[in-house]
Amino acid sequence: MCISQNDLADKIAHIASMDLIYRSARRIAILLEDIQLDKNEEEAGLAYAGFYADLCREIKNAGLEGAEKAWCAHESRMTRHQKVNNPLFLCFGSGGRVISFEFRFIHYLGLYLSSKEPQDFSLGLDAKAKINDPNPVTLRQRWWRIQRLMPDVGQTDSALQHLVSILAFGCFLKRDLISIALNTGGIPLSFDGEDIQCVEEAIWRFALLVLASGDLVPFVASGSKLWIAHGERRSISWLPKPDQGVMDDELPNPLPKSITAVTREYIELDLLVFEAMPKQASPESQDKATCLISKHNLNGLADQHFTALGQNAQTVIRSAISAMMRITPNSDISHVCLHRYLSLAIDNGLNWILDFPRIMRKITSDAWLHGIIGDATDPNLAPAARTLLAFFNQPTTTPDGNDTDLVARATRSLTTLINPCLLLFTPSPRLLPLSPSLGTAALTPGTSNKSYVAVPAALAHLPGHYERAWVLEPFDPVAPPERLSDMLPPANLRIVKDGEKEDGRKIEDVMPVLNSDYEDRRAARDDVRRTWRLRRRQAVFGCPGRVWAEEGKVMLDKGDVRLEGGEGLVLLRKQRVYGAEDYPWGEIHAAMQKVVAEAGKELG
Repeated sequence: MCISQNDLADKIAHIASMDLIYRSARRIAILLEDIQLDKNEEEAGLAYAGFYADLCREIKNAGLEGAEKAWCAHESRMTRHQKVNNPLFLCFGSGGRVISFEFRFIHYLGLYLSSKEPQDFSLGLDAKAKINDPNPVTLRQRWWRIQRLMPDVGQTDSALQHLVSILAFGCFLKRDLISIALNTGGIPLSFDGEDIQCVEEAIWRFALLVLASGDLVPFVASGSKLWIAHGERRSISWLPKPDQGVMDDELPNPLPKSITAVTREYIELDLLVFEAMPKQASPESQDKATCLISKHNLNGLADQHFTALGQNAQTVIRSAISAMMRITPNSDISHVCLHRYLSLAIDNGLNWILDFPRIMRKITSDAWLHGIIGDATDPNLAPAARTLLAFFNQPTTTPDGNDTDLVARATRSLTTLINPCLLLFTPSPRLLPLSPSLGTAALTPGTSNKSYVAVPAALAHLPGHYERAWVLEPFDPVAPPERLSDMLPPANLRIVKDGEKEDGRKIEDVMPVLNSDYEDRRAARDDVRRTWRLRRRQAVFGCPGRVWAEEGKVMLDKGDVRLEGGEGLVLLRKQRVYGAEDYPWGEIHAAMQKVVAEAGKELG
């Protein structure tokens, strides 16, 4: 069989049939015609192949044949026939003769050798760019490329995985990216479009197909801003450009009617909009948290909990801390984070504190990679639990001198609150107040003092570790484009004291944008135009109300939810959301530092 590369119809038909062709083949041989090994490479390769064959034989003899499947996932899923020598790679040896290697051996050897290679990057934030680098250098990068090509790793993988897994490999005709992803994803469609000019266009079109199929993964995929073409101009999409090699399982959309329109420029959908900005804990709660941490050495206990985590979790947390220290180099990120979570918990009240382990256990039991939060109790925290209960005037001992049940519950709550993995949700949590019926409060990272936090109704039921919250601002689509200078302070800004200018104006009056710890300067919602721009996505969690649970899907679908304001949340129908850049926080922070430094000089 061959495919005519000059016949578009022939190519489209055969690409759409490749899964049937390969799965029906009794033997798949891949000739690497541009590869010739030298004598040393040939001898080493054949020796390792012999060792591998011996290992497989020992596994089979010991009755452990199932363990082989982790090494040979590719051929065992690609073909229904024999696994041994299928697929088979052929290349030229040092003398010009053709030699062969099993794919499962290459996969295993690549993993083995890469594990011996010095680690040039850590898991976590810095790993994404290197793992997805289209020009791999290290063995680990190259092995990861093989791993990403494994088909049918999970039968429930999102279809978006099949596109993401091939993006870093390049494709001369970008339309073929969609055709290949459709085929490997088992979607019985072919793509015959000829107007795909770039990878971003392929992502955009395929993501729309995934959303139309009822899968919400494109909404919550981690990634950067996606730029797409509109004729002669380009703009930022409301969709992200996914950058991870492994996506989530399918996330079925329980509220398809909540998404009413999709265009290149915007998406129209129902939003649950928080009325308040994210805010810091009160000074009183911060003082109580400081007392609790100091009196009972909670920082030291939290450090012990960190060392008890698995190696991968420790590495990811260290990577996250390292990234944040580039912005605040003199901060003890983990201890500051603990103080923030504890302060907000005290602000939210005892009932919220006692329910927090259950909330986090539910969140992290589903598709969370770093262990379950909320299922452990450290008895060393019992004294701190008694102090915490005293803040709320609760008894800690029974008449016969034993601890009350509240002490055990508060101990588990403190164990949850000092868990270092909370830092992976956000190191800078802020409070979104809600009515008791909606969960009392939600936690989320800070935003700007011009932004609203909203959750698309279709995403409200998802576990809180997903970036299901959208940071939005009211937006006029015909307004002039934003400029960097519009977001930075005036060059001649001078602060005298207490955040005021010389003429007595507040810093909020002269700074175009600040973080949400400052005074609220949000524009009023435009309920006539109903248009927003999307700055970024982030997590929102810690809210146990019914609207965020499974039953909330039914309530929102039937229209049983009447959220018209006053409870901390409002349900807005058919809102149009456009893409936008996030604020240049690095430049804003640098400008503010300069202003503060100048103020220090003037004050002596």
